[in-house]
Amino acid sequence: MENKKFKLFALYLLNAVGTFIYLFMLVVSFQFTYSTLLSGICWFVLLLIPAIITILFKNKTWNYVAFIISILTTLVNLFICIVFLMDSPLIINFILLLYWGIIGISSLIFSFKWMIKKSTLPPA
Repeated sequence: MENKKFKLFALYLLNAVGTFIYLFMLVVSFQFTYSTLLSGICWFVLLLIPAIITILFKNKTWNYVAFIISILTTLVNLFICIVFLMDSPLIINFILLLYWGIIGISSLIFSFKWMIKKSTLPPA
C-alpha cells in the first residue's frame, strides 16, 4: 500500500512541476511579469497540497479531500491550457495541454482507485 502512496505522490508532484512549463511558456511569449511569477508560485503550492496530503495523512477523509482538490486543479489546468491554445498557437501550449491532461487525468484515476481500494479494505 505504501508503494501506491508514493506513486500517487510522484504523479501529483509531476502535475505540480507543470507550472514551470507554464511559466516558461510565458517567458517565451514575452508575457512574463512579476504578477505571473507570484500566481505561478501560488498555483505550484496549490498543486502540491494533494501530494502532501497523500504522504502525511492516512485518514479516508483526507483521501477524499486530496481527490476533490485534484479534480478542481486538473479542470482549471485544462481550462487554462485550452484558453492559451485558442489565444496563441504556440506548440508549447499544446505540449502543456497534453502534459496536464495526461498526468492530471491519470493521477485522478489512480487516486480514485487508491481511494476506493483503501475504503473497501476490512478494518485492521
